[in-house]
Amino acid sequence: MSILAVSASRRSLRDQALAGNLTAATLTARAMDQYLTDAAAIMREVPGRPRFNADVRAGNWEDVTQVLGNFLTHFTQFDYVAVLDPRGILRARVPHASTIGQDFSFRDFFQEAVKTRSLFISDVYTSQAAQRPVVALAAPVFEGRDTIIGVLVGALDLRALSDVVSAASKDDGAQLILIDRRGALVARSNGTRSELRDEVAARPLIEAARTGMAGTMTFNDPQTSQPLLGAHVPIARLGWSVIAAKPVEVALAPADRLTIGLIATGALCASLAVVIGWRLARALTNPLTRLASATDRVAAGDFDVRVAIEGRDEVATLAASFNHMAEQLLTSYHGLERKTVEVEAINEELVREVSERRRVEAEVSRLNESLREQLVEVERAQTQLIQTEKLATMGSLLAGVAHELNNPLSVLLGQATLLMNSAKDKALVDRSEKIMTAAQRCARVVRNFLALARKQTPERRSLHVNSVVQEAAELLAYELRTGNVEVVLTLAEDLPSVEGDPHRLHQVILNLMSNAAYAMRRAPGPRRLAITTRAIDDRRRVQVVVADSGPGIPREIRAKVFEPFFTTKPEGEGTGLGLPLCKGVVEEHGGTISLVSESGQGATFVIELPAEAAGSAPLERERSQPAGPTAILVIDDEAEITTILAELLQQDGHHVDTADDGAVALEMLERSAYAYDLVISDTNMPRLDGIDFFRRAIEVQPRLAQRVIFLTGDTLSDDKLKFLQRLHVPVLAKPFDLEEVRRVVREALAR
Repeated sequence: MSILAVSASRRSLRDQALAGNLTAATLTARAMDQYLTDAAAIMREVPGRPRFNADVRAGNWEDVTQVLGNFLTHFTQFDYVAVLDPRGILRARVPHASTIGQDFSFRDFFQEAVKTRSLFISDVYTSQAAQRPVVALAAPVFEGRDTIIGVLVGALDLRALSDVVSAASKDDGAQLILIDRRGALVARSNGTRSELRDEVAARPLIEAARTGMAGTMTFNDPQTSQPLLGAHVPIARLGWSVIAAKPVEVALAPADRLTIGLIATGALCASLAVVIGWRLARALTNPLTRLASATDRVAAGDFDVRVAIEGRDEVATLAASFNHMAEQLLTSYHGLERKTVEVEAINEELVREVSERRRVEAEVSRLNESLREQLVEVERAQTQLIQTEKLATMGSLLAGVAHELNNPLSVLLGQATLLMNSAKDKALVDRSEKIMTAAQRCARVVRNFLALARKQTPERRSLHVNSVVQEAAELLAYELRTGNVEVVLTLAEDLPSVEGDPHRLHQVILNLMSNAAYAMRRAPGPRRLAITTRAIDDRRRVQVVVADSGPGIPREIRAKVFEPFFTTKPEGEGTGLGLPLCKGVVEEHGGTISLVSESGQGATFVIELPAEAAGSAPLERERSQPAGPTAILVIDDEAEITTILAELLQQDGHHVDTADDGAVALEMLERSAYAYDLVISDTNMPRLDGIDFFRRAIEVQPRLAQRVIFLTGDTLSDDKLKFLQRLHVPVLAKPFDLEEVRRVVREALAR
């Protein structure tokens, strides 16, 4: 009874201590969650203040610094506050203003606040300026609803968090500890701060707390072997945990005192029992020995044994009970033999029924698994359909953006060319060249947009692979630069040209570069993307190698990467169509694409394309110049474009008339005293577009049927495209180069 009492007492005290630790940790977690919630509410409120928002937007950093000072005066729990611009550069800070101008774009709190566009609470880190551990709260500052104009950062001093933990603790021998999601110490109830991973006694409890679930456990101190009782409760919104730990000897001290008292009482009782037992043993030994012998025979299966009854004491009563028991056992044994035979028959029937039931359950399980596979396939098909619709919407958007940029880019290129040709001052010529270079770069970006939108019609012409690679690198330059990816282009200067569609090959290179950037996004540095071009097989083939320093592609999925709809990206981030598209485009051009990859050593894609035959037609036709001046009509709804084209053609000695839409141009043809030698017309115009103008113009002047050059600022509809292909007339895409305009005009007039 003493042992049972002590055991029950220790169990009860242990359970109470664990429950107390769990309660203390739960209350502390709630207090800490409320404390950080209040701090987060403060950080969310400040960016919404009109005066503060206006100062950040205008870059009035002195006024912003004054607001930050007032902020620290009212909210003393913050160690410092600062404002970063959208590029992560520190612009204002109180205190520690000496760090202004430093780049904080690599810090997780800046990146997460910009990425999630909401408040972010970081793990514990050591502030270099304050030289002590802090927790950062980062909130984006918006202009309107979409544009981020800065990030407000506030650092909570861990001493303030320790005060919250100490206030929530109680003096019962338990210690409260606050850790972040990495297991690093944030605060503890006794106010001291050290690296929690040096606290060996708490290490098993920390590993349990990092699972993100509440619970209790008993463990031993690895250094002192002292048993400890612990509890851990997560702070769900932060990924942090509160730990409560108490030594077992402290929790079980009352049970230890009870044990000492019971041991003394037990020793006294044992002594009395020895004396009394010795006296009784002599009187009971002989009858009990006979009874024990008879019991052994019964245990061996001899149910016929009986014990002689002597006297009327308790032993005699026990002997009579034994004899009655033996008689009952004999009767029960015979009945048991009969029941055993019946049970065996029933068991055989049950075995047959269980086997049949298992067979039915297996068939049902197989049918359920087949149904689940069919449901998964249906969901996958629905997801692919939605992703395809998203891609089509993105393509329409990019095509619209490209169209809106083509006309102003045409004006910019034309004016820069005219300025460069007419300027006498070298400085003015240099500036016009810079304007033209920038405008040409914008034009390449527009063409890349159209290539991404897949609105370009397939074409076969002579092209240089190096140009395709350079345009793709320019389009992804910003994304790669912000992802800390070093791009190395090793392009052979004497590379032979190939025959194909530059836009579709551009999509291939762009897709491979995007996949490489995605693979290296979470890879440790350095991140390197290398693209190499070279001539092989005696210059009969052109090879393009795209290699990255990412994690590589595992051997077991390497053979599937070119299969349609196969992707390793999370749901919603990939369609599995990129690499199959690349393979299809390369094979359309008579080439091959292959993968070379080892896990952990990056991925390398090798493209080989046949070089253009030596006798192929050159990229441009020979220019020819007709004799004498000619009359040209230029039609475009953009006045700047007609002005530029008129000035260019007048410099070449042509007579030029202009019109702002097809209806005006048609009236000019009807009342003109002479016939025009050439008409240059935009395809999309108000009232009467270029195609309808052409159909009505050839009724007025049939000779214009082969004397028209069309301008287009966007992709053409299928009907218009087929119509122009039947006409076999020149089509100039905006933004156009003035020298290209001259060349096309000369060829048209020559014909």
